[in-house]
Amino acid sequence: MDVEAGSASDNPVWQSRRLWSLWDMLKLKSDPFIRAVGALHSMGGMCLVFKSKGELIGGVLPEHRRDLEKPALALQDALQDLEAPLTRKSNERLLNGLRKDTLTLPELEMLLLQVMPRLCDEFGEQTFLALSSREATLYGVAEPPFGSEVAEKFKSAIYDINEAAKCLALGRSTASVFHLMRVVERGLRAVYLCMGLTVPDNNSWGIWLKGIRDERMRRGDRKWSENDYFQDVYSRLDATKDAQRDPTIHIETIHTESEAAVIYENTKALMQKIASRMDEDGKPKA
Repeated sequence: MDVEAGSASDNPVWQSRRLWSLWDMLKLKSDPFIRAVGALHSMGGMCLVFKSKGELIGGVLPEHRRDLEKPALALQDALQDLEAPLTRKSNERLLNGLRKDTLTLPELEMLLLQVMPRLCDEFGEQTFLALSSREATLYGVAEPPFGSEVAEKFKSAIYDINEAAKCLALGRSTASVFHLMRVVERGLRAVYLCMGLTVPDNNSWGIWLKGIRDERMRRGDRKWSENDYFQDVYSRLDATKDAQRDPTIHIETIHTESEAAVIYENTKALMQKIASRMDEDGKPKA
């Protein structure tokens, strides 16, 4: 979604207009940007009001300069947050002008007209990313995406969980699934350790899953009380291997956003199921 800088009006401050394009990988600091645009709009509107009343013919009155200085100072703070040094210099000249008793209307308009084009020029080399509220939640990961229990028991998976959420928010679907498979691999290892199995040198999921299946069947012969739990976990891991892990690792598949969203939720549910019974070291043992 393109965001247009400027506003339709006859305000001279808004005569310079341009389109802001999407920013692929970085997040727009929307709050300071909105504050900056709001401050510019406020100053432009105030000048139009003063001018329409004929109050600026003999020069800019002290009370007008004080009124204009407030949004100019707010703009300066917003530009600091936006890291826009060139626009700050233009706005600094405006602030200096507002502190002069001899400031005239043409001088004020000229100073104002220098700020917005400079802001457009400065941000013309950048592209912005617009996130929906759901995407912003995924990207910001203010709370553990898979819940506090998974975060606490699978600390080594936190990085990949967060990256999977960020990639999903940014539309990097296959990358999100790649990180999710790394998360599931930690769950697979935990289940293996929980069942008291010796970790094999081979990292093949097929070998790991065979070990879990054989051990479950061996224990099932004794009417194992946790048979249903481990059967459920095994079935989910096996399905993940065939449907997602193998195609993703062997670059056979490019996942769509909708597919990645489903895999994300399924992985979340699987890891919550595993974390409800054990930590990443497989404790307590089965």
